[in-house]
Amino acid sequence: MISAPLLLVTKIQIQKFIYSFSLYLVINLIYYFTSCLGVWRSSQSYKGNKILSFLARLVVVIGISTTLLELKTIISIIYNI
Repeated sequence: MISAPLLLVTKIQIQKFIYSFSLYLVINLIYYFTSCLGVWRSSQSYKGNKILSFLARLVVVIGISTTLLELKTIISIIYNI
């Protein structure tokens, strides 16, 4: 999830601070995808139970797909697309 509070901000407030919101969104996405990449790589080298490794990768796939769907909504709110 990118950020639930971002969806609670009104469109007028977003238009006032569009550059700040854009910067926040980019930094947040970079952090999120970096952490997902770390989980994916560590699950590949995990020596324990293979089910846990598979579940970690599954959660990463579900999380990224959910984030991309939310990102579409957030971008449409911010930029009035």
